[in-house]
Amino acid sequence: MTVLGAFAAANAQWIWAVVAAMLAGGAFLIVVYIGVITRITTMHYMYILGSLLMPTATSFMDHTIGFALHMSILSIALGLVHVQILNALQIGSVGQALSWELLIGAVQGVVFVAAIPLLLSWARPPTRWAHINDPGVLLLGFGRMTPVVVLGENLAFGVVFGLVYSAAVLPG
Repeated sequence: MTVLGAFAAANAQWIWAVVAAMLAGGAFLIVVYIGVITRITTMHYMYILGSLLMPTATSFMDHTIGFALHMSILSIALGLVHVQILNALQIGSVGQALSWELLIGAVQGVVFVAAIPLLLSWARPPTRWAHINDPGVLLLGFGRMTPVVVLGENLAFGVVFGLVYSAAVLPG
């Protein structure tokens, strides 16, 4: 393989990582909104994310900013972390990638369930969010099933990311 061919292959890998991350971020949001629509959780992820950046914005702007932040920075950054893990594990097949991504997604979900309440309690402006439940331990302030929804979101991210990325970049 020529130097130019190797460069093109490496760039294709990163392009597919971004594409897979965006699709996985979409799958994540589908699970988020299934949880909200079915009232399994009251955690309005886009609103919370957007209002962390713009605490005085309208609800529509909070949701818009939250969506843009989630799809651009957070999903892509998370996808790039997943790529590094898959590369370090020297994944050779789509099946291996999916198996590892289920594990990565589960670990990621557990970490998020534990870390998000700490982050929100630190960053949350109480006067702005007086009408939003305190996240509580393990996000239980948003409903008893919220930890399960968060785990599902992260599993969905991992599965979609692993499937799209590995199918695009692995040989054969």
